[in-house]
Amino acid sequence: MLNRRIIVANDAINALYAGTYGEPGIVQIAGTGSITYGINEEGKASRIGG
Repeated sequence: MLNRRIIVANDAINALYAGTYGEPGIVQIAGTGSITYGINEEGKASRIGG
């Protein structure tokens, strides 16, 4: 059996990285609900909604 680390995270993180290729930025997703997620130059993440 292999030991693996699994991280469960919000899909806004995937959307942010898809648009910024890992650079700092902000993504906003709106539909039935909404979320705004961002990461700054120091790697600090913040979110509103979701």
